[in-house]
Amino acid sequence: MRGEPVPHLTVNGFNMHYEDRGVGEPLLLIHGLGTGSADWFCQVPALSEHYRVIAPCLRGFGRSERVQGDYSIALFAQDLAALLDELDIDRSHICGLSMGGAVAFQFAVDYGQRLSSLVAINSQPTFELDSWKKKLLFHSRGLMARWLGLDAVARFQLRQNFPGAANADLRQRLSGRFTNDPDIYQAALAALENWSVTDRLNRIAVPTLVIAAEFDYSTPAEKAQLVQSIADHRVIEVSSARHAVHLERPDEVNRLLLEFLQGVSADSGDQSGHQEKRGQSIQGQT
Repeated sequence: MRGEPVPHLTVNGFNMHYEDRGVGEPLLLIHGLGTGSADWFCQVPALSEHYRVIAPCLRGFGRSERVQGDYSIALFAQDLAALLDELDIDRSHICGLSMGGAVAFQFAVDYGQRLSSLVAINSQPTFELDSWKKKLLFHSRGLMARWLGLDAVARFQLRQNFPGAANADLRQRLSGRFTNDPDIYQAALAALENWSVTDRLNRIAVPTLVIAAEFDYSTPAEKAQLVQSIADHRVIEVSSARHAVHLERPDEVNRLLLEFLQGVSADSGDQSGHQEKRGQSIQGQT
């Protein structure tokens, strides 16, 4: 029955796990590197009160089948299109976090006719390593995973994203939540290296929201610059927040998502309303 979790579905030749909660317009939630559908545990209950929330585990991650081989962002997007086919969904809102945001941008340029709106949380339409800082950040993560193991990567990221004594309970709650195959993790990381769809962003014709934490790996200003060629876009900065903003500030992120999505639904027949929102950048949301 719709609204109940469906354990697995065969998609593109592998078993994909996904959660399916609520009724209404479909909303795909795409997790980041090294996590799974459970990464959205703060969002699914709130969003499924208004939307049919579909949260898959990408191939190789979470509770989906561990598929070996070459990975690409385009392949992840292809898997999502196949999932929508299996669920008999023509169009969906899509929201992606970090690597999931890259997949969402890829889906938007490859399957734009199937999109109702696009949200990227702490992500961007390119992971080109065009500076020494980006190269250092990217390759240090891969080297840490290879030399110290994925458990060490997870512990490092928990301390980085949720620092201090005030976040001790959240760090404990998230500790050990996700397990990964080292080869698949490295394959997905390699898929991100120098990936870009910036030359096709002008194909995106749906309302687009970028939620950008103040202390993410790239600045809100950089993210805003990268999405300038999307006609109807807005960038909202969440002040004093870090990369895992959806867990650090769940109530605020849920509010921003619902305000945006409900605005898209309300404006769906009002093109002049969309014109008024083009290029907005709202700073310092708290």
